Amino acid sequence: MNEPLWTGGPMTARERIVMVVLVYVAAPTALAVVFGVPGSWAAFGHQWATVMLATACIATAVQLTYHLSDRVRPRTQTGRALAHGAVVLVGTLAGAEVAARLIGALGEDVGAVRANLWRIGLVMSLGTVGAVFVWDRQRARVREATAREADARRQALLAELRVLQSRTNPHFLFNALNAVAALIEEDPAKAERVLERLSSVFRYALDAGRRASVPLREEIAAVRDYLHVEQARFEDRLVVSIEVDPDVEGVLVPPFLLQPLVENAVVHGVGGRVGPGTVRVGARREGAHLVLEVDDDGPGPGASGHNGSGTAVRDLRDRLTLLYGADASVALGAAPGGGCAVRVVVPA
Repeated sequence: MNEPLWTGGPMTARERIVMVVLVYVAAPTALAVVFGVPGSWAAFGHQWATVMLATACIATAVQLTYHLSDRVRPRTQTGRALAHGAVVLVGTLAGAEVAARLIGALGEDVGAVRANLWRIGLVMSLGTVGAVFVWDRQRARVREATAREADARRQALLAELRVLQSRTNPHFLFNALNAVAALIEEDPAKAERVLERLSSVFRYALDAGRRASVPLREEIAAVRDYLHVEQARFEDRLVVSIEVDPDVEGVLVPPFLLQPLVENAVVHGVGGRVGPGTVRVGARREGAHLVLEVDDDGPGPGASGHNGSGTAVRDLRDRLTLLYGADASVALGAAPGGGCAVRVVVPA
């Protein structure tokens, strides 16, 4: 607990008003009632004004003492409570002495006033020791509980992200290997060229798996390599269009953000067709967000001959929710010209 003695921080306007009322109205009134035996309202007003002056002097002296003791940083709760009590006692006695002399100038008995104010200071310092000790122990328990809760949330988040990403990466690798295997017997030279692209995808998969985020340009490069593999398999049946605004290429995104969606577009939009199909990928900035779009001109959501489980979109939505909360979204629907369209929005 190596902290400055006073860690209350700056007060709000409402807290300042409450403090002024307590110090200059409530406290003087209470002390005037306790220590004064007025015979009339005029006498009570005089007693109240006297106590108000004493309270103002003591409060100012205590505040100055706290300011001067800013470098005092006790390491234990007991030391902290004692230090607070000492500051209040010193400030109270100093303020009481100033108040006694000022009140004496008004004709009061300085000795009697000083004795009363010193008794008040002793009570205040002892009460402060107990209050600060209890308050510090409670604050330490709250801090410890908050730290444990935050650590538990962080560990749960990391564990779930690992599970979700482990379900995504093997899915991609399995389909990519199948694509290369289909080319080996038909055209070995072509398969070799495709393997070079596939090795780049694997390298990205291994490297990105160790990072929480990657620049969008790296994700797009991996998507291009994957689509090159698929174009080698589908030949003229797969038409690819990728449009990325240059100003978003450096935006950090989770790895394998686009690849599962592009794979879905190929499988469901092109895989079951006799004629050519188009897969379009776009990325642009809209305000403070990055908008990513993957669409195809296939049969549309739910109409593909391939019975998908929806795992890719569901896992992606879960990943983004864990990472960004409500500040990210994944929307899947029918494309305006026919086919399927996925729109992903993440903070830029």
